[in-house]
Amino acid sequence: MSEDFRMTDVVSYLTRLGLRVASVDERQGVAELVFHDELGQWQLLIILQAGPPLGRRLLFIVPHLSILPQRRRRSCLEALMSLNYTLPLGRFGLDLEDGEVRFSASVYLGEERLSLPAFRQHLEGVIQTIVIYHSLLPRIIYGHCTARAALTACEQAFLESYEGERLFWQERPGSEQGQTQDETETDASPSAPELDAAEVLAEIRRMLQEGQGQERDDNLD
Repeated sequence: MSEDFRMTDVVSYLTRLGLRVASVDERQGVAELVFHDELGQWQLLIILQAGPPLGRRLLFIVPHLSILPQRRRRSCLEALMSLNYTLPLGRFGLDLEDGEVRFSASVYLGEERLSLPAFRQHLEGVIQTIVIYHSLLPRIIYGHCTARAALTACEQAFLESYEGERLFWQERPGSEQGQTQDETETDASPSAPELDAAEVLAEIRRMLQEGQGQERDDNLD
């Protein structure tokens, strides 16, 4: 039952996935993660929201992704709407009053308890989306790209970075215990935590390549 799924379970899942929780408010049902990476510093809020009689929802919210200048809000909104149409999980939102951009995704729990694999899948989906499209709006604002060109550039940059990371792991030396060349080729990847970034990148890379292939076919038609 969803009634048995509590914020302590969310924190437990995050810990088991190797993620550090910045803060928890069990009374409000909010856990906060803060990431420091090549994207800079960004925040992820995970909110367990009660909603009787329909049941609970789990919200993933990434606030304050950007503050857009007034003159570019219309072109950025076009890009966000186009992107939202293709996203399998979540959506980007723009506050037209103050220009704040955020990302949010909602998981309906109903009367079911969310399993760790399902939680991981949704969490990965949120992180994937932020990683791939974090430069979308700067490309429009500072690079003067069209919405379509900016979306394509984000996806292409991701595919190129993924390929570089894949080659890095393939060329990485073997362990201290020593491996033959054949062993290195068949077991090149290091032991990974349960939240495996390589798996995440591989799956989203496959999805993007399929989407680009479909777009080429449509253009030929």
